[in-house]
Amino acid sequence: MDDNSNSREVFNLLESSGVQICEDLHFLVLIALTIEDRSERWQHRTHDALRLALQINFYADNSVNLEQLVAATLAHDFAMGFLPAELINKAGKLNAKERKLMQTHINAAADLIHRMGRWGEARNMILAHHEHVDGNGYPKSLTDLEICDGAKILAIVDAFTAQGDNNIMHGVMEINRYSGTHFSEIWLGHFNMAVKQIYQAPAKVRSVQS
Repeated sequence: MDDNSNSREVFNLLESSGVQICEDLHFLVLIALTIEDRSERWQHRTHDALRLALQINFYADNSVNLEQLVAATLAHDFAMGFLPAELINKAGKLNAKERKLMQTHINAAADLIHRMGRWGEARNMILAHHEHVDGNGYPKSLTDLEICDGAKILAIVDAFTAQGDNNIMHGVMEINRYSGTHFSEIWLGHFNMAVKQIYQAPAKVRSVQS
């Protein structure tokens, strides 16, 4: 898929989901799609992450602000694109030094979107999307009630899309293994419905509100 069709697919998804695409979101989409080229593993991840995040939120009656959720989903991994290529493409487990460097992307991405103004909620989602509901995440070891709903969505979306789409059922089972520890049980319920909606009929073209 060429760059124009890729961006058109993302913008069509946002428009069909009722997202108001302002100048900032338009810019964030283009940057996110550019960063995809940094790694083969990231190809098409922008669209897939947005589709899943919006569908999860839809099953929760869009309780998280759409535009803020979209901004967070687009921007949360921006800083990953500026890490060493050998690190972001490493197949095996990271050592302690590599994990520490990888974790720096959270504050960097949050700082970038904070500079744009109006995206305070998105910034909070980004800062907390690696927190775990049992308090064993990072960077602040927040627990369930301290983590905003947008971050809980983003945590699930980030973990699921990072696994790729070669085996959807395996990916779903892996995410659900961490119900009540890494991820919110409530939001995993919405996630399971969203995955069923998105992947059980891949030949159909639909909006997240279908």
